[in-house]
Amino acid sequence: MDSVLKVMVWLIVGTSMFVWLGCSDHKTSIPIEFPEYEPQLVVQAAVGPISGAEATIGWSLPLHGQPGEVPTHPNLSVFLLEDERRVQQFSAHPDSTGYFSISPDQLKLNQGMAYALELLFEDTKESLFSEVDYLPAEPVMKDAQASIDIDIPAWYELSLMQAPAEKGVGAISILPILLNGAGVPTVKSGLEAYFRSPEFRYVDGGNLLQRNVQIRGSREIRSNEVSTELGHNLDVRLVYLSSGLARFRKEVDALGYFGESIYQTVRPIYSNIPGAVGVFGVYNEASATVPIIDIPKE
Repeated sequence: MDSVLKVMVWLIVGTSMFVWLGCSDHKTSIPIEFPEYEPQLVVQAAVGPISGAEATIGWSLPLHGQPGEVPTHPNLSVFLLEDERRVQQFSAHPDSTGYFSISPDQLKLNQGMAYALELLFEDTKESLFSEVDYLPAEPVMKDAQASIDIDIPAWYELSLMQAPAEKGVGAISILPILLNGAGVPTVKSGLEAYFRSPEFRYVDGGNLLQRNVQIRGSREIRSNEVSTELGHNLDVRLVYLSSGLARFRKEVDALGYFGESIYQTVRPIYSNIPGAVGVFGVYNEASATVPIIDIPKE
């Protein structure tokens, strides 16, 4: 989650922009008067039935050269709500300030229930609540098969059929995760990984049609700095994301212009946590372990 959170932090505090005008080899810098730094609580949280729940919470940062001190991290308790009732508390990680999680075996998500995030400030006993989100339909993956690429043996070819789904899916992500020799995934699953998958596309709440998918990828697993091994199994994830999570990702995508033109205005991105800046959402997952088989050449 950290990279997406960093994008949010820069967007929130980016109320001024640097302008450098250059002519041939001569450059003149124009001094900027920074606005006063006003810290805002930045939150990114998501929950899925297989990956569990994660929440990354921290203060926005001042721009480089902007005066101001970042407050100490608030003393927080974080809860998952189901229909306005606390159903599970997130565990804080002492070695990672601002990171909270719930393991999958402590979760039971239900269709049709309204889920939300509660941030309880222990010092004041005041709470912030996200807007509600709903679990998308359960993804159905069929006929998942993988084989070693005949022409490039260090690569694999994966095929699967994604079954149709009714309305309510904001986006779909397909992520093949290589398993090492001990059967351990080489990529940590979760919202950040699903956002980054090349097989990510928007559905925008419409009907999701049946689709046959073909994916190629490398089998190489770096075991240390100098050696690699070839993976023989995949953990294939098919993920349906809620409309809120899809909207957040789409607005981050739309900021791809940032840095291309210094004259464009930084605009805010979707937030559904009143009193803070950030997003909470729910996604649904299907998982299948698929062996990468070797098909002899004829």
